Amino acid sequence: MQPFPNWFVLGPNIRYFLAHGVKGLFEEGAYCGPGGDLNELKDYVMARLMWDPTLDDKAVVAEFLAGYYGAAAPYVRQYMDVMVGEITATGYYMHENFPWTADFLTPIAVLSSATVSPPTCSSLIDMPAAPPIQMHF
Repeated sequence: MQPFPNWFVLGPNIRYFLAHGVKGLFEEGAYCGPGGDLNELKDYVMARLMWDPTLDDKAVVAEFLAGYYGAAAPYVRQYMDVMVGEITATGYYMHENFPWTADFLTPIAVLSSATVSPPTCSSLIDMPAAPPIQMHF
């Protein structure tokens, strides 16, 4: 699985289309099946923002991480921050696809993201479950 850290451009992109009069929008996440990079998060963010583009996309991301990953949410967010930080640091422009040698996939980024994990899996067992995600329609 290769990272595809476009989580924080989904909201601005949806609002861009709305501001330019687009009436119908088809957003595509991982169209090849399971195994993409945080597909459930992307699907959730796209669905919520297409329903209500005025929502704060960073708050929607935080809501999903807390509801889906529970006690592990800070570690997932840390992985996301590492990847987005490398894109920013390298000025890499993500296209629809890119090679595994893309500039933002630096050895430091790959190693840092690989080590982002709870101290032990057993440490998560005793943590309280995340509250259910509240859907607002």
